Amino acid sequence: MPDIKLSNNHLRALSSTMFLIEKMLGEMEEMILSRKKGNTLLDVDYDLSPNDEKKILEDIALFRAKIFQLNEKYKLTKQHIFESHFINSRKTKIWELLHDSNVKRMNAYGQFPESMVKEYEKDLNALIDLLDKW
Repeated sequence: MPDIKLSNNHLRALSSTMFLIEKMLGEMEEMILSRKKGNTLLDVDYDLSPNDEKKILEDIALFRAKIFQLNEKYKLTKQHIFESHFINSRKTKIWELLHDSNVKRMNAYGQFPESMVKEYEKDLNALIDLLDKW
């Protein structure tokens, strides 16, 4: 296979695209494989037959193999992360989302019911405390 050298801009764009596609493939795979986990805030109507799911998982594997070939062919830039940095970044984002959900911020969507403020803040703070202990 001839060595194909893309410009840095093209390399970054293609690498980012393949990274996002690979991430989406993982989400699809997770949807199929995690049926038994259940979701709290996502109500999934599992309407695919076992045969359809099997075919999709096979297609995902083929797609990943093709991405691997493109990686080899174009020498795509691999994103390197540390597991601990990834987990900490997600925890930070969760912290930010929780703090952005306080009553003061929620009032931007209309007056928050005064009768619920204490209980709501207590519930939100319980999540923040759990996160802080994690």
